[in-house]
Amino acid sequence: MGGSTHALLAEAAVATAFLAVAIVGFRSSLWLVVAALASHGILDLLHGQVIANSGVPVWWPAFCLAYDCAAAAYLAAGAFLGWLADQFLHTSPYGLAVGLLIGLIMAVRDMLRLRDGF
Repeated sequence: MGGSTHALLAEAAVATAFLAVAIVGFRSSLWLVVAALASHGILDLLHGQVIANSGVPVWWPAFCLAYDCAAAAYLAAGAFLGWLADQFLHTSPYGLAVGLLIGLIMAVRDMLRLRDGF
C-alpha cells in the first residue's frame, strides 16, 4: 500500500464503510448493494484525489470503474427481472434469488472477458 500507515487506515475505513452498506443492504434492500457497488466504481475513479496511495496500479481505477458499474447494472437487472417473475408467478423470493445469481454470473463473466481482452 505504498508503505504508508495513513493510506492503509484510509483504505480500511473506506472498505469498512462499503462492508457496512453491503450488510445493511442484504438485510433491508438489495438496491443499497447495487448503489454501493456503483459508488465504489466511481470512488475508485476518483481514488487518487481522495486517498493518496502509491500502491494502486495506474490501470486499476479504470478497471474497477468498468467492472463495478457493469456488475451493479447486471445485479440491478437480475434483481428486477427476478422480482418481476416473483410477482407474476408468486414464487417469492426464489425468482429474486435466481435473478441475482444470474446477474452475478454475468458480472463475473464480463470481468473475465475484460481480463482476457475480449
